[in-house]
Amino acid sequence: MSDRELSLAARGLLVTLKGIDATRNISMQALEKTVLEGCTAIRTALKKLISKGYVERTRTRDKGRIGYMYKIIDTPIIHTLQAHNND
Repeated sequence: MSDRELSLAARGLLVTLKGIDATRNISMQALEKTVLEGCTAIRTALKKLISKGYVERTRTRDKGRIGYMYKIIDTPIIHTLQAHNND
């Protein structure tokens, strides 16, 4: 990973998320138990990953409860477009 705009925390979170089975649902509370950082640090890193195109977030609703589903992107479209434009 060569994106110098990502903090070490964001990179670590990305690696952690990629290591989770894609069919498994995980809550923010469960994620907090697997890393040293707290909820605020995790959310900050997650927002950075979303803004850089490494994670897609979709709002969900189940039985009146609002939640989010996250999809990890192997090759962010933002970086793919930037690389193409630099050629």
